[in-house]
Amino acid sequence: MPHAQGGHPPGGRMVRRTDECAAAGGGSERMNFLVVGAGAIGGVIGGYLSRAEHRVLFVDKDPDHVRALREQGLSIRTASETFNIPVDALSSDAFAAEATPLDDVDAVLLAVKAQHTEDAVAPFSHRLPETACVVLLQNGLCEDVIARYVEPERTVGAFVNLFADCFEPGVVEYGGMGSLFIGELDGPRGEDGSPVASGAGDSGRSPARHEMRLNGCSI
Repeated sequence: MPHAQGGHPPGGRMVRRTDECAAAGGGSERMNFLVVGAGAIGGVIGGYLSRAEHRVLFVDKDPDHVRALREQGLSIRTASETFNIPVDALSSDAFAAEATPLDDVDAVLLAVKAQHTEDAVAPFSHRLPETACVVLLQNGLCEDVIARYVEPERTVGAFVNLFADCFEPGVVEYGGMGSLFIGELDGPRGEDGSPVASGAGDSGRSPARHEMRLNGCSI
């Protein structure tokens, strides 16, 4: 199965931590996510968040994929199971045409290709509440681009290493998580000067084998 990888270590360091406005953590609070780019990375992470009963709106430029998501739901196939969940989805054009504020969005998960970053961010950056942040789940170093649209402290970098692909509209094949690191651009440090590292179930295992969780959702 092809290997989907996105982002880079925030602040030049590998930081696996809980960000209060982003994603990682073991809490049960239900959050509202906007997933821009519903392919391999966005589909897997957004799909598991939806399965955990978080509210997720998917936005994607592929009209066939969006139509399948709206009419048939999102299907995720793994080696051990296949599950389908109803989801809300909009095409990129329909989303860009809207002007209503996104007051209920807690975090945006940006999973488009690097060359499409600015086109993807422009339709929502001015519509977000001041408490929302943007988490970059991308192939490329795009944090500085996002920070021009939202404040740097609301721009959350990530390194995503997972095995997934989208072979047909509405369906994502998921082969498992390699690692997921999330953190602010300045690479926050603890009192001892080391990078702040946290995450549900952290037992000191290698990140490549670590079960990561997004706000109570195992992936």
